[in-house]
Amino acid sequence: MKRKYFFVVLFLILAIFLSGCGGSGVTTPPITSNQSPTASFTANPTSGVAPLQVFFNASNSYDSDGTIISYAWDFKDGNIGSGETLNHIFSSIGSYNVLLTLTDDDGATDSTIKTITVASFQETISSLDTPEKLSDWMLKNIEYESHYEIWVETGIMYRATPEEIFESKCGCCAEFAIFACAVLEYHGYEAEIFCISVASDSSQGHAVCVYQSSNLLNIVNVGRIEGPYQTYQDIAFALNKDWTEYRIHDSWSTYQEQGYPDEVVYRE
Repeated sequence: MKRKYFFVVLFLILAIFLSGCGGSGVTTPPITSNQSPTASFTANPTSGVAPLQVFFNASNSYDSDGTIISYAWDFKDGNIGSGETLNHIFSSIGSYNVLLTLTDDDGATDSTIKTITVASFQETISSLDTPEKLSDWMLKNIEYESHYEIWVETGIMYRATPEEIFESKCGCCAEFAIFACAVLEYHGYEAEIFCISVASDSSQGHAVCVYQSSNLLNIVNVGRIEGPYQTYQDIAFALNKDWTEYRIHDSWSTYQEQGYPDEVVYRE
């Protein structure tokens, strides 16, 4: 009987001991896995003409259980970048599936894509359907480059085509005029190439595109809209008070070919 009571007491002591251990508050934490970050970005603008500068912003990306430590950009034009926000210039026409890849502090990644479309020459001139749009585009995208010294040295004055000017994004006053005239003619404007000469200094010669609006004359002068003017002579004086003669070419194509102008006016 004593042995029986001994085992009962031993069982109760063991139960109390185990109960005390269970109430100690020590628990085993659950095992959790790392969550991948979520990639997201905006692009502004998503389309336009070359060269097209686009602002990329990935600030809406997030990592619910950690920190994003890397923003890796692949612009698909041979260039890459890094950072939460950045600008990139697309220099050539085409469609680019820009890829953003995020990496978090535990090595997990996520990616997303947006398409940027850079317009062609034809798409560009189609979009420049007013003199104001044309002027704004030229001032932003075409760099002035004088050809006078080359002409004096070689005796050769090559006039680029509108397509070549679009691709090179540079030109002298004559090539600004050629491009402006071609675009305005495409959209139905009456446009001409207008050139002045200064007998005392051939380097002071100049060319602009003249177009008519409300029976007045306006010019696109190295990309800038100027005017209105009443007469061609007013334009000549505005360009250089010492002008000797002015010549009018009825289209960019005849001027490019150095054809004989429709009209030559000599100063009295």
